[in-house]
Amino acid sequence: MQLFVNVPVKDLDRSTKFFTELGFNLFGMGQGLASVIISEQTQVMLLEEPVFGSFTTKEIADASKSTEAILVLGVENPAAVDELVDKALAAGATPAGVPQEGGPVTSAASPTWTATTGRCCAWCRRPSEAGHDHA
Repeated sequence: MQLFVNVPVKDLDRSTKFFTELGFNLFGMGQGLASVIISEQTQVMLLEEPVFGSFTTKEIADASKSTEAILVLGVENPAAVDELVDKALAAGATPAGVPQEGGPVTSAASPTWTATTGRCCAWCRRPSEAGHDHA
């Protein structure tokens, strides 16, 4: 089974540029949409707001005023979190929360460091390991 997470975006070109600067590949693009490959089983579908709106009768959340969802990427270790955070900030990410101290989240398969175990900006790192706080 595959998971496709659909996300409304105001600027498709800016959004696809952001994800490619993080190192993700695009599966494809169409009129008003792009598919970002997260893993073999997961893709994020970036949909321009009019396209996204065609799939729902509800109002689209304004991400600058409210939180619609918190999506977490599991990575191998704190250094991988730091690398992803640095790329996200360089690509234009801004803080969405305050730093949170915590350890790895453990799954049945292996320990996984997540984007919620440290500095939050929709991307996170552990402030104690980074030596500074950017929130």
